[in-house]
Amino acid sequence: MEPETRRFWLIALAILIGVVALMLFGRAREELAPTPQRAWVAIEAPGTGGARVGGVKVDAGGDFVLHAVLEADTWQGEKVYYTEASSLVLPSGEVEPEQLRVWRGDTEVRVLWFSVEAAKPYLEVDSPEELATLEFREFFLPDWPRTWSVSGKWGATSAGVTLPRGVKHLPFGTRRFNVRIELFGPESQIRPRQRLQSWTGAELQANLEHFPTVFSQLGGTLGPPSAVFGLPQLELGESATAPASEAVAEWRREGLAFSRLAVIHDAINGAGAVPDELAWEAVELTGEVPWEAAGDLIRVGERWVLTYQDLGVEGRLDYEDLCFDFDKGAAVRRLGDIFVGEGLVERARL
Repeated sequence: MEPETRRFWLIALAILIGVVALMLFGRAREELAPTPQRAWVAIEAPGTGGARVGGVKVDAGGDFVLHAVLEADTWQGEKVYYTEASSLVLPSGEVEPEQLRVWRGDTEVRVLWFSVEAAKPYLEVDSPEELATLEFREFFLPDWPRTWSVSGKWGATSAGVTLPRGVKHLPFGTRRFNVRIELFGPESQIRPRQRLQSWTGAELQANLEHFPTVFSQLGGTLGPPSAVFGLPQLELGESATAPASEAVAEWRREGLAFSRLAVIHDAINGAGAVPDELAWEAVELTGEVPWEAAGDLIRVGERWVLTYQDLGVEGRLDYEDLCFDFDKGAAVRRLGDIFVGEGLVERARL
């Protein structure tokens, strides 16, 4: 065989061996890559230095970061966690630093964020069985970036929180979150190869202690009332049984729901006052009396609200001022949207 021919075949053989080696390496790398198993939502609050799966308290309007976590098994049977969090605490304990990785695989990953809320904001309960109709669901957050980490935002979504015109969000309340991680392969950019998600609304009660939740409330008298925004309201019906009353009370204790009278009583007790000893005074909402403070009670008959913001004439109590209202769901409303027509308006200062 001529030297040039021999050289040609040697080069061709080397190229063939290289191609086969690359194919085998790629297949081996794919087969040995960690296998995704489940997704988590971890929350990082200011000053904590890391993220945790569970409930986190932040100041009203304070920043927090949500981190998506993809748990995977290596071929050696070990756990690794893909996330952008610098440290991670799971319900089972703290994750070792060497188990944390940033996703750099060839597979495209899409991260979708959801809030977890009650499907309806208000329910009257006559029997414990009726609580089964109050479902918690995931609500997609379309304006959130589809990234591994997002800056948390406060706002009213499908939980039934009502806001007046001009108010776009509330910097307090109870918010729960879900993440869906979709992995795409070269065979399709439409249908994911694999889809994993963190605990859903249907799994909330079974995992309540560690469910990804952000709690935030105002200071002072409005502290407990502000914390229930984002929760459904449960009230006893006219034919409510004793077991129904006990079940509703348990939901309140677990932070799954609230009741109107309980919220009002919490505000009164938090102010160091006694409900039966409140000093009520007749007031006009036309700006003739001074605005006293956030957290004062205003009532007409059985309709009670708590003052929230002095938005009308500064320093005067008027129809443009905002209040917390708990009539069939937590709401922020103008006093003028509630107290219209005839009826004695009274105020108790807390």
